[in-house]
Amino acid sequence: MYKFHLHFKDLLLLDLQRSVYSKTGNIVQKSRSDDHTEIPFLEDLQKHTDVLCKDILKTDSKSWLQRLLCLVAVHCGESCASDILSYILVNLNDPQKASLFIELQAEMEATFPEVLDKSIKKAVSHMQHIDTATSVMMLKNLVCLVQWENSPEGRTTPRRKLQDCLQSYLQMITAQLHHSSCDVSSEAIKLMMLIGLPDTVSMATILNVATSTVNYFFCILHFEDSANRPCILNCCCKVLESLSKTAVGQTILLKELVEGALQQENAFLFGGKVVKYVDNASTSKDSKMLLLQENQRIGSTVSFAKQMTNVFHGGTVGKGVKPQVELVTISEDLMLMNIQTFICVVHSCLATDSRPLGSQSSTPGEVDSKSGNEVLANLLVDVICPDVTHAGVVWPEEEHIKTKIKM
Repeated sequence: MYKFHLHFKDLLLLDLQRSVYSKTGNIVQKSRSDDHTEIPFLEDLQKHTDVLCKDILKTDSKSWLQRLLCLVAVHCGESCASDILSYILVNLNDPQKASLFIELQAEMEATFPEVLDKSIKKAVSHMQHIDTATSVMMLKNLVCLVQWENSPEGRTTPRRKLQDCLQSYLQMITAQLHHSSCDVSSEAIKLMMLIGLPDTVSMATILNVATSTVNYFFCILHFEDSANRPCILNCCCKVLESLSKTAVGQTILLKELVEGALQQENAFLFGGKVVKYVDNASTSKDSKMLLLQENQRIGSTVSFAKQMTNVFHGGTVGKGVKPQVELVTISEDLMLMNIQTFICVVHSCLATDSRPLGSQSSTPGEVDSKSGNEVLANLLVDVICPDVTHAGVVWPEEEHIKTKIKM
């Protein structure tokens, strides 16, 4: 009975295949033909492609379901084919089964050469509406597929490259770095490292990717006990290194890195002194002081000159005494590690040979001819003594120094 069942399925699929391709006899020509023979069975199955995809993801024996899905996709059009591929990509719960997506893509691309572009567009747009667990799994699937493409087997397989399609949606993938889940953001940075930058990239894309990646880099430095911290920091470094290959990207990165390291919420990571306010709500009533008593204490213990007009308050009327402050510190080993990591990132951005933005640069000033070292030096001077960079004359003339004015 079981053998008869298998034989019946094979005959049914063979008959459907003949019906789908009998009109033209060539699947490539069929994709360009507007009129095709209607097959009610396949037309009705188009409404249940989600069920078929769920079944094929649950079972290990996927040969006949795979053939049936391909026939439905070829018969019903490119939109149906892209829906099937995007569903498989989003809901594939085991990256090791990514071969299913590769096989379906190869069969559908024979009829619809642009099906992968539309599938990726639908899958990436789903990231804004799916839950965290599904987002993590989808990003893992994309990482696994791109890694396979970079393997010797993937390079020799004739197919449309997933990496090329994902580069068009780099900004949408970058937006996942701001996700509340660390798992989503970590998989997103891995994917960004693998796909790299396209040959022609707009100024808006460089600015978006650079600022988001640098912000994420500093966020990872705040994680002290994360096991994935070194791996994620390495991915960030690779992404920043690829961005620094353009002159504009190198300038933006250096500026964001220098300014980010000096921000109050990041300065303590590198040994800077940062204080934070401590909430006094948990203290007992006996230890609390009235605002009037606090101001009287400060006024009686600090002596001021008669011409002194400043008043030191112990708090704000209506809000109570000022909260206590404490110094934010981290371990010395972690601080040294953060400093070393930051120096390595800056050095990798400077060591990369930057190139002009190319045809995307249409306004003067977008391409900076200065070297990365000069850009970094100007940034440091601007931060340390901003008056020098905007005063016009960096140092007074020698004759002007010799001039003496007698009163």
